[in-house]
Amino acid sequence: MAGADDAASATEIAKQLAKANEDTNEEGRLELNEKKAAYLFAGLRKLIEVEYPNSGQANELSGLELNYSQFEVDTLEEVFSLARGEMVNVVYRE
Repeated sequence: MAGADDAASATEIAKQLAKANEDTNEEGRLELNEKKAAYLFAGLRKLIEVEYPNSGQANELSGLELNYSQFEVDTLEEVFSLARGEMVNVVYRE
């Protein structure tokens, strides 16, 4: 969650946060199906605006629930298609 004045600013903040959390596997720790893997930002699929219950008190987050979705696809191209908001067959992980 990030505070921003408008959607464009929020999008930029979200992209910066996502890029900062990439794991390029330079130390060889991340694996998938016993193969070396990397955790990379492919794109921002959706931005959601949150309205705070008490207007003007953005720092009061008590009681707000946030969640995210995990999608599994077969190819890297499908990852990028999903990030662009295109139709892709996915396995939804809860």
